[in-house]
Amino acid sequence: MQRVGSDIDRWRFVADYDMIPEIIWEVWNKTGPGTSYQAFIDWLNQQIDQGHQYIASLVDIVPVGLGEDDEGDLKEWALELAELLSKVHRAISALEVRRDQVETGLVRKYPKILCPPHLDL
Repeated sequence: MQRVGSDIDRWRFVADYDMIPEIIWEVWNKTGPGTSYQAFIDWLNQQIDQGHQYIASLVDIVPVGLGEDDEGDLKEWALELAELLSKVHRAISALEVRRDQVETGLVRKYPKILCPPHLDL
């Protein structure tokens, strides 16, 4: 679990969770209005798929070799697993909201909707 946890903590959307609006805005400005909306949606879908791969990796991890005397280890393992799952789910949700804004046409109607509030142009 440590390897998967390290990979998750390095994933841009977990490591910089508080910066997701800025990351999205940066990518949107590179791929957005001047190019295809579909290219941006495809990029978001790739990032969401990466999150789902992390979740699958976590779910596949089973605490092998823990005996009855290892209850403390099991609790620690369960807490670590829950924390990692929570981080990935939060990131996926944030990405899905932005993808939905593009797919439903909100970005066409309100071109600056992806702009973070503190950068409101």
